[in-house]
Amino acid sequence: ACQGGENWYFNGRPFGNSGPGRMLSRQSSTLRLAASANGDFKAFGGRDAHFDMGLSYSRTSGNYNLPGVYIERLFLGFRGFGGPDCGVGVEADPTSLAGMRLGPLNGQVAGQGNCEYYNPFGNAIEFSDQPGVVFTDSPNPDYRPDLANSPELRQWLANQEVDLQSTADMLVAEATLTGTWTENVWLDASYAAGYQFRKLGATGDPNDPGDVTINPCPVPGDKGCSEEDKFGPYAFTNVNRPYSEDQTVHRFFGEIPLSLGERVDVQLAANYEFHDVASSFDRLLRIMRVSRWSQRQALKRLSTIGATISAMSSALCPTVPLPAFTHPRISACGTP
Repeated sequence: ACQGGENWYFNGRPFGNSGPGRMLSRQSSTLRLAASANGDFKAFGGRDAHFDMGLSYSRTSGNYNLPGVYIERLFLGFRGFGGPDCGVGVEADPTSLAGMRLGPLNGQVAGQGNCEYYNPFGNAIEFSDQPGVVFTDSPNPDYRPDLANSPELRQWLANQEVDLQSTADMLVAEATLTGTWTENVWLDASYAAGYQFRKLGATGDPNDPGDVTINPCPVPGDKGCSEEDKFGPYAFTNVNRPYSEDQTVHRFFGEIPLSLGERVDVQLAANYEFHDVASSFDRLLRIMRVSRWSQRQALKRLSTIGATISAMSSALCPTVPLPAFTHPRISACGTP
């Protein structure tokens, strides 16, 4: 396939529409606990007041996994040293475009005995394992049994898994107080005030094969490759970085509605939130004038003045080391 000794490289899915089929299990769970209390009491000159208090906790956990194929196993299979019992490995080699070279052969010969070549082309596939595509129910006319990949070789290539266990927690405690200051024909003034505490946390724990801090390079266990080659040991599946982040938010809010006689209503409101590294302040003034036209009609003139200054913390957004799909260079042939 490599005329004149030039290199060629394979990018993409090593199996295409063929098998083996792989099944992975994903599980998730959610827990939520909540409690509240409320009541009435006398305050501010004996006037009625009402309080509400609440406490809630929620936790969501689950895993996200994907099948993976080691680059080193494709490297070996393209050179005739594939299979679970071949016994030939690879060594990290930063001078190679593939980032690796063949290890000691231990007397093994490419394509003989327990060592097999991997054929990525369509003539290795008789039937497609993916429903609805060509050659699902009819045989591939270009199929050659002598070039087919053995079930053992395909399973050896395809039995890896990248898995990320993640959890998210949120604790919320809040209290509000409402009541009336004064009630008469010229001024009707009420109030509402409250406080809210929020604690958020998020963690992610990848399995060792899919942890970029353990396996950052094409050769599993190697950490000496260049920064541009630290995409993990898989040919198509991305790796994950462990993370643990949390954030605390304090919120204060209040509102005062005023009725000035029968014609003018005024509303004052403010909301302040303080995050770990940022804060926001919202305020509102609303004036509404009501003019009586008749018993069935009313004209409302509404004026609103408001302003918002806000900035959210990015503490819960850990750096993603890689895009969703990264295609490394896999040397298919050339000088071992």
